[in-house]
Amino acid sequence: MDLVLINPSYFSPEEYKERFNSFIDVIEKGNMYVYPFEPPLGLASLKAVLEKSFKVELIDQQGLYLDNHQLISRLKTLEPRMIGLTSMTSTFPQVRRLAEAIKQELPETLLIAGGIHPTVCPEETLRHSAVDMVFRGEAELTLPIFLSAYPNGDWRNTPGIGFFESGEMVLNDMMPVLKNQDDLPMPNYHAFPTANYMDYNSHLRHIRGISMLVSRGCPYECTFCAVKATMGRGWRAKSPERVVKEIDHLYREFGIEGIWFKDSIFNMNRTWFMEFCNRLLNARLPITWQFNTRVDLLDDESLALAKKAGLTQIDLGIESGSPQTLKRLKKNTTLEQIISGVKLAKKHVNVSGFFMIGTPGDTIDDINMTFELAKSLQLDRCSWSIYNPLPGSDLYTELALSGQLNNRSVCEEVHFTQVPESFCEVPALELNAKYDEINNYFSRQ
Repeated sequence: MDLVLINPSYFSPEEYKERFNSFIDVIEKGNMYVYPFEPPLGLASLKAVLEKSFKVELIDQQGLYLDNHQLISRLKTLEPRMIGLTSMTSTFPQVRRLAEAIKQELPETLLIAGGIHPTVCPEETLRHSAVDMVFRGEAELTLPIFLSAYPNGDWRNTPGIGFFESGEMVLNDMMPVLKNQDDLPMPNYHAFPTANYMDYNSHLRHIRGISMLVSRGCPYECTFCAVKATMGRGWRAKSPERVVKEIDHLYREFGIEGIWFKDSIFNMNRTWFMEFCNRLLNARLPITWQFNTRVDLLDDESLALAKKAGLTQIDLGIESGSPQTLKRLKKNTTLEQIISGVKLAKKHVNVSGFFMIGTPGDTIDDINMTFELAKSLQLDRCSWSIYNPLPGSDLYTELALSGQLNNRSVCEEVHFTQVPESFCEVPALELNAKYDEINNYFSRQ
């Protein structure tokens, strides 16, 4: 076996069960943060690329509800030359624990890490974990180069990799992003337990469906987000024709009833969006779908067409009801745009909103303004989070430069539903209590 890719779990199987039972009412109302459980689409894409030339397996620890012992037992059976861990900042603590356990049991196996966190924090990933090497950027481009060169020992110039050599850290320049997304094969949805994610989506999004990612990059300047640091500022999407073909494949292969497009902004390009809707409409697939976008990217004509093509819900990145907080987040939206955007969307489909409290500078008045705005919008569902600084975002950099992180380690647990420390004017204890109050309110609506 050349390589085993691993999707680490946020929680242990026992913790997942406990959280699901504890938060089912909140989950049913659309909160995706209390129970993070999304398919490893990035690894599925990587596997689809690599399996053409190499022997590659994907173990979805999260989707299969495996503890570390069960996972390592599977690894021993496969006997891979290399093991690859994907890591977000929120999963990095588990990646560290898992990497240490793997090294103890399989010390001769090359252990590599990629994904968002190794891309924006390669030094910390190498220094604070047992991984041997990091891959920054889009691994679909760099891993094939590395795997081909590794047996001959000629791998050190692979773009995007980082490693220690003779006690010194080496970080190679990243490869330019892949501009044509159609050049990638369809992600291998057979590589993870699709049915488990479909079952969960029936609770979270009320569709028996699966997620898709069809674009990368974002040109907006939101200060809390790290997408531009990991995927670039240019919006790069698969062609509408290609996306419809992939939906058709998922429908015929897995019997899905719906799709949630996880892209940060699915309708970034209106012409692209209209063509996609028309192609999906002409395909006559019995599929409903949902997508994420901004409040200022909606119009009556495109929404009417999307509804005809099966759209049932739009998720809007609202974030705050405080004008001052919106400015600090550089959302470039106003309360008037939020209210009119929600009203327009509700004319056609269900509407869900993403909200965040505890942004640096937030006062209790700012948080209450957000709470009151969310109430007044009468949304069908909503998802609430507490701000936590993410490496790669502008706010993280500002907090670090001003000393407000207090030498905070990127190795600490990062969740968005309870925080050990506050970065706003409201103390952590009060902030956590307010978060619970808000979730309890909307879970009863």
